[in-house]
Amino acid sequence: QSAVSGRVMAKSAAITSPLSNRMAHADEFRQCEITGSHVLPDELIKSDASGKTFRLDERFVSVTGRQGHHTERATCDFSAQELLSDEVVASAVSGRKVSKSLARQSAVSGDVAAPDEIVLCEFTGVTLLPVEFLTSHVSGRQFRCDEQVSSELSGRVGHRSEGATCSWTGRQLLCVETTASDLSGRLMAKSDECLSPVSGRRGH
Repeated sequence: QSAVSGRVMAKSAAITSPLSNRMAHADEFRQCEITGSHVLPDELIKSDASGKTFRLDERFVSVTGRQGHHTERATCDFSAQELLSDEVVASAVSGRKVSKSLARQSAVSGDVAAPDEIVLCEFTGVTLLPVEFLTSHVSGRQFRCDEQVSSELSGRVGHRSEGATCSWTGRQLLCVETTASDLSGRLMAKSDECLSPVSGRRGH
């Protein structure tokens, strides 16, 4: 008698489940989509990671409560948490596996890394990868590389909030390289300023 349907069958047509030793007709068995083995329908479960059905005795349960086949198991290299393969990502910095719940995403590239592998822009507070920041020659602070300005006078760099433009030449400068005309208030490179021999005031 089949353990699945209760129907009577010939002994020659009966197959025994490798999991429970219960017997059923060959047509009532289902295949594990991961290992290829055949088991009874109630001995299969569906993976939350891949959507594939697999044999119950090879189940792995993630710390998140989701379940999958044991071959879909992954370990976060930073927290040592046991997770499913779709719950981790590769760090763009080290290539190591990091839990998606811990991973931080770069505001510049969109790539992810572990919390101890990232830096913060000291101007905007956003997350960056180590290769995505520069150090300002003006303030010494770290900032996102896509917001840099480069002085046409010295070649030094700073955050765009530290940039300035010469009102006469239109050259891009850093704020510390400029001064304001006492006559018009317009900005100019310090190297272009002239001082009046009479009043000592500066102008272009």
